Amino acid sequence: MMAAMSDERWSVRAGRTARRVVSSLLDGALGVVWFTWVVTLLSLGAGLAITLLGLPLLALTVWSGRLIGAVERARVRVLLGAELPAPVAPVRPKGVWPWLRAALGDVPGWKGLGYGALMLPWGVFAFSVTIFVWSAGVGLLGAPLWDWLVPGSEVTTFGSNELTGWGRIGVLAASVAVGAVVLFVAPRIADWLARVHVALVRSLLSVDRNAALEQRVGELQASRSASVDAAEAERRRIERDLHDGTQQRLVGLAIDLGIARERLADGGDDRTRELVEGVHEGLKEAIAELRDLVRGIHPAVLTDRGLDAAVSALAARSPIAVEVESNVPLRRAAPVESAAYFVVAEALTNAVKHSGATLVTVTLHDDGTMLTVEVTDNGRGGARVAPTGGLHGLDDRVRSLDGRLDVTSPLGGPTTVKAAIPCGS
Repeated sequence: MMAAMSDERWSVRAGRTARRVVSSLLDGALGVVWFTWVVTLLSLGAGLAITLLGLPLLALTVWSGRLIGAVERARVRVLLGAELPAPVAPVRPKGVWPWLRAALGDVPGWKGLGYGALMLPWGVFAFSVTIFVWSAGVGLLGAPLWDWLVPGSEVTTFGSNELTGWGRIGVLAASVAVGAVVLFVAPRIADWLARVHVALVRSLLSVDRNAALEQRVGELQASRSASVDAAEAERRRIERDLHDGTQQRLVGLAIDLGIARERLADGGDDRTRELVEGVHEGLKEAIAELRDLVRGIHPAVLTDRGLDAAVSALAARSPIAVEVESNVPLRRAAPVESAAYFVVAEALTNAVKHSGATLVTVTLHDDGTMLTVEVTDNGRGGARVAPTGGLHGLDDRVRSLDGRLDVTSPLGGPTTVKAAIPCGS
């Protein structure tokens, strides 16, 4: 068992060393390729800079620096096992001149070109050291075999004198010993060359850990904002479809049934008249329920007139007294206004249904950076953010905008629901 584990570790180390040696050998070849690429294109672009062709060629050359970076990061990942994050993807503006300015000022592209220029001296050094170390180690270790296969070889011959006897044996033994030492040190040299190469790629073709985390956070924030905006747009679309489509058709049917009921009142059997009246009343109730449903998805007044007017409409419809204090001078992003509106709506609903309150105070305050919504009722208290309750959904909605929802509701009241939402969300 131990022998198998030892063999496996040796195999892993041998494979890792082999990949590092291959990487150092490729440094020499790619160093020539990248240096030639960079110098040729930069020289050609600079020489043609006075013509219309020069600037686009220079811009494409800078963009090619990103290609060099992508190839080198992939090579480091495959051969050296280092996962290096890529710089932020470039933004390609519309228009020729904006594109040229963006390309010529692309810092990762210029770093890629700098890396291509540095790869020639580094590649020649890494290639030469690798070839020398491994060739010397194998050659010295195999000196006795070479001396045996090629009589009179230079291993034991110095000028016109050829060593014999113990002198010959001593030289061959010393060669084997030095070769073994060189081969013992060779993997460590390969490891050092690999580390230097990774550091070079990391410094010029990648971003550091903090920058990578900031980049990832920015991507997640952008993705979350896009999701929130898409969900808000979808709710508004559903509200419009229900309001302008289904609800209007039901209103039309209600009008027709009202006309039919009036005509039946003048004549017709009582059974038919009662049936039509029942359908008419049921349809009016369905329209009222649909109107409440549409308002719960996304109230039209919120889109048309803003948060202040929408909250005032909520207060006007409330069966208990509601006092509104508002300081919201500007319209904010639709997800922000929608979240603030539904905080008020849910708090009012809970006050009516569960708290036994007789008075609710709603305060809206916008200081330019934070929109604060505070709803306080004089009910019996005891409200909490339960996993399946409406307040939990509000908490998720507010937190999706980097906001915070606090609920204070001791037994005996009062209950205060306070939400703070960044206006820039």
